[in-house]
Amino acid sequence: MSAVAVSSEPLDVEWDAFVDAAPGGHHLQTSLWAQVKAKHGWRAKRFTVRRDGTIVVGCQLLVRRLPLGSIAYCPRGPLSVDSDAALVDRLISELAAIARRERILYVKVQPPVGRTDIEPLLLACGFVRSDLPATPTATVRIDLARDPEEILAGMRAGTRANVRKAERNGIIVREAGVDGLAAFGDLLADTSRRQGFDPYPLDYYADILKLFGAAGRAELMLAEHDGAALSGAVVVGYGDTVIYKMGVWSGERSRLHPNELMHWRAMQWARERGYRYYDLEGISEPVARAIVAGSELPEDGRRGTTHFKLGMGGEVALYPGAYDRSFHPLLVWPARVVAPRLGRFRSVHRLVGREAGG
Repeated sequence: MSAVAVSSEPLDVEWDAFVDAAPGGHHLQTSLWAQVKAKHGWRAKRFTVRRDGTIVVGCQLLVRRLPLGSIAYCPRGPLSVDSDAALVDRLISELAAIARRERILYVKVQPPVGRTDIEPLLLACGFVRSDLPATPTATVRIDLARDPEEILAGMRAGTRANVRKAERNGIIVREAGVDGLAAFGDLLADTSRRQGFDPYPLDYYADILKLFGAAGRAELMLAEHDGAALSGAVVVGYGDTVIYKMGVWSGERSRLHPNELMHWRAMQWARERGYRYYDLEGISEPVARAIVAGSELPEDGRRGTTHFKLGMGGEVALYPGAYDRSFHPLLVWPARVVAPRLGRFRSVHRLVGREAGG
């Protein structure tokens, strides 16, 4: 077994293949994603352990330099090809040692889907549970291994009817790629004004489509009517899952139901490329927990985005949360107190949501 190696190559084909094959592998752990984030001030450090020359455990840390040191986060990692907890523990310990050496003040780690066994290892290494995740902790996943008619049958009756209505109303959903970015940008501006958020620049989505789309792992879907773009979605695939990365809508012609048909076409796109799941990338965690527990839904489960996503069918899934640790001697204990309460600070919430999770 080799020692823990550290690298920071902009493009790492071997690493990306490891991420693709590892259980819970996610596009946020790829060197392709690191290249997207590099334009926004983040640099990648990858930690790997090999067995017989092959990567068996690893994680990608995205690091941002600040005046007094650096902050870092590891979304959907560490990853491993098997359930060898000792190797994962070794990797986490080495990550901590390197963080101290490189003056990384604060690290956020959010384990991959299905790897709740990593959480006790983080706690044992001094991390504490944070109430401010870098990526969604609850979502809806649609199993694409079923026949198309079964997938449709799993939708809420009203959603299924709206898919059919959109087809009858002449909504066309096409794979637009980078050529559709101008229309997507207009829809993004409409959506951000209506919902009151500060969007990423259009170049951000162009980078995603160019880097992931070159390998057939990303697409921009546009739903149009009489030549006018009504809604759009950027979807990204890695491992066994396609993620609904960003959706936009003009807010017009809602009775034509372009959004329902757009998701249905995105599912078909994912299924045709061999992906097992279509992940709607986040719903309200209280709603998800209520559904899993079989209890009464909170109000936001009956309206809005969460209600819409639940209508697409699929399984409600709860994902591991985030774990934080400071490596500065003066910040260790304050961080342990603050991390479980970070979600109360709106400015921090915006920073993590935009810079880390996006």
